[in-house]
Amino acid sequence: MKRGGVRVSEYIPRYIDKDAWKAINIVIRSYPKMYVELAEQERDILYGTPQKQEGGHSGYVGNPTEAKAMKLYSARREKLQRECDAVTKCLEMLVPEHYRMVCLRFWGVENTEKAFYRAKHHIKLRGMEYQTAWYEETAPDKAGYSVSTAKGIVRGFIALVGKEIGEI
Repeated sequence: MKRGGVRVSEYIPRYIDKDAWKAINIVIRSYPKMYVELAEQERDILYGTPQKQEGGHSGYVGNPTEAKAMKLYSARREKLQRECDAVTKCLEMLVPEHYRMVCLRFWGVENTEKAFYRAKHHIKLRGMEYQTAWYEETAPDKAGYSVSTAKGIVRGFIALVGKEIGEI
């Protein structure tokens, strides 16, 4: 995945509505789970999932083509796809240093590949804190930024994603 050259400090608005902030934050935090879910759905749509029929024979229940078409165009899947594409696009725009900071803050890992792996294997993704007395490492320390700079990077990324999904 090629990284862009946008510094998120260019996208920081003066004010982000509290409700929009929460909604965008939820989308970003659940991005690895959404990505894995979409990949699994796509695999199921392409290759099918055999179902047990009465009598113990395995096979497909009903018309498999119709079932695939129903799954492919569900409203939930379209929403997940739109949100997932928005976060992916915004992550690709970031410079590598900001990309690393965003991954540490939201998912506690240094890149999205590790986040996808952990989501696929149902390992809890917990973002790192800005400042804390309970943990040795914080996201700004690990990324090499001050707390205020780290908060600005994350705020700018939230603004980017919010504009992309239409919350801001």
